[in-house]
Amino acid sequence: MTRPLIEPTDEASELKLTAFSNQLSDAETDAVSKILQGSEPDRAALAVIENAAGFAERMTRKVRHPDSPPVACKKGCSWCCHTAAPCAEFTSYDVEVCKRGYDSGFKMGSVIHEKARMVVFHAVQRGLFAGLRNSLPKADTSVLELTAAVLDAIAVPSGATEWFQGAPLFASAHLATEPEDAA
Repeated sequence: MTRPLIEPTDEASELKLTAFSNQLSDAETDAVSKILQGSEPDRAALAVIENAAGFAERMTRKVRHPDSPPVACKKGCSWCCHTAAPCAEFTSYDVEVCKRGYDSGFKMGSVIHEKARMVVFHAVQRGLFAGLRNSLPKADTSVLELTAAVLDAIAVPSGATEWFQGAPLFASAHLATEPEDAA
């Protein structure tokens, strides 16, 4: 199997990868800010998400090594990210590896993932959050539990407008945090 071009092999490559990741994140932050300027909240929210997903897919295709095998993940897959299982990876080259990873609870290293996609999607996600925080300072941009957040969002017809204005739309979707040690 040929490794993707994005796989760092030394410190200099790791620095280039970090710089590339930061460029992607910055580009997404700028795009979010531009999309949200003066836009109607429902359309803007959808446009921001569509832009982030499209940008991540385009950049992943651009940086993947042409000899990389296709990833096994696809809509309807019964393993990892297409179920409620807590998968820590983004994509895998082999469905059987996904199944074994699922059986072991997706422990670190249990699935060989496609690094180009992981790096790009993490960078775009960072840029998306930064752009939302910069453009919508009142909005709750916490990391949320996905299912609860979707249910919260569809329960309020004017959800995007309320969220843009700082309403606690996603209060029930906040991830539980461990209390700090009182030592």
